Amino acid sequence: MKREDLDCLPAECGVYILKDGEGRVLYVGKAVNILKRVKSHFYRASSPLKEGMLEAVASVQYFVTGNEHEALLLEEDLIKRFRPPYNLRLRDDKSYPYILFEAKGDFPAVRFARRKTGGEGVYFGPFTDSRKTREGLKLLRSIFRLRGCTIPESSFPLRRPCIDFELGLCGAPCVGHMSRAEYQENFRKAVDFLNGKYEEIARWIEDEMWKAADALDFERAIYYREKLEALQKVATRYRLVLSQPEDVDFVEVVCDEEVALFVVLRVRRGRLIGSESFVASSLGWQSKEALLREFLEQIYLHAFHFPRRVCVAVEHLEVLRELSEFFPFTVTPPYSGEEEEMMFLALENAQRSLEAEVLRRKKRERASTELLRGLQDLLGLPSFPRLVEGVDISTFQGEEAVGVVVAFLDGVPYPKRYRKFIVKSEGHPDDFGMMREVLVRHFRR
Repeated sequence: MKREDLDCLPAECGVYILKDGEGRVLYVGKAVNILKRVKSHFYRASSPLKEGMLEAVASVQYFVTGNEHEALLLEEDLIKRFRPPYNLRLRDDKSYPYILFEAKGDFPAVRFARRKTGGEGVYFGPFTDSRKTREGLKLLRSIFRLRGCTIPESSFPLRRPCIDFELGLCGAPCVGHMSRAEYQENFRKAVDFLNGKYEEIARWIEDEMWKAADALDFERAIYYREKLEALQKVATRYRLVLSQPEDVDFVEVVCDEEVALFVVLRVRRGRLIGSESFVASSLGWQSKEALLREFLEQIYLHAFHFPRRVCVAVEHLEVLRELSEFFPFTVTPPYSGEEEEMMFLALENAQRSLEAEVLRRKKRERASTELLRGLQDLLGLPSFPRLVEGVDISTFQGEEAVGVVVAFLDGVPYPKRYRKFIVKSEGHPDDFGMMREVLVRHFRR
């Protein structure tokens, strides 16, 4: 691109799109100052974009937005629409689990959800282990007795409670066993619990236990005692790692030529409450700072609860400080020996997770190679079948025929080559005739 073309860009907040000579989208970014950011790609040695990719950039399209949050949302939408090759894509990012606190009704449910299929409400996550997320949700409901069903409140009261009541997972507001005021207080306390306010919740439960005992309501006092014991058992799992009761996320990244591995250690009120690992593929062209920036943007874009700080290694700080302009947290280096230990722990976890990911990748590749070698021998193929495509035809009562092509590259699903065709053959051709039409149209593309 010519320098005078860059000088025409606005010095305003918005989103920019880098395109090649054929109009293909290479990269989507956002900036508080579009002009300054785009120029930095071309003239700064620390630009996250490789020189080879920048040489392919022929034009820049931009959208000015009203504020930073609008820029974040527009950037996410454009990345999903164009899937540019030089933007970070987390593996299976559509399926990361969340815990959803619904926002409707007098007795809102708490349930396991995926970002794409979840309803309106407050999400906690993303998490990376579905099994542990479900176990944690079950424990949460056992302490606070919140419903997890989808029965509409318009159907209340029901004749009898479901099995969750018998298992101690729900207070059965559907049959009047729990009042609206009590349920909503438990609901708020459960949110506080996930925000790390264990001591406050424990004091509240203990106060309720003694109130029930003073009123000679011993059955209710026992209920609160059991709830307090369960809460204390959970709290002991989350060790105190900071002397100050701070909310901090410690983030680190390690990568090889094919995989980038991110680790987030979540500390709430000074306690380490969770460690999550995320994987991105084939991004050896980006710097670690650029990878971290895009990763943090993705995981915090839809967050409802933010840490006060995000702690990163000192060498990443310059590129990441600007995130404070888009999110309600500050990006800092470790301030104390305790925080340096947490950064070392994050780095150690990331390295171990990367080693495990590399081993899994090699095992998958070995298994795929053996399978494809067997296919080559079975079919007498002259060369190794790296690309395998399958075709099928479907009809609705003999009409409205549709053909589908799926593909596997090196034994792994390859969605880029998936195709769907409306069969145009007149009359009622057989499956072989319809497959012939689909294959001819497919290979002509």
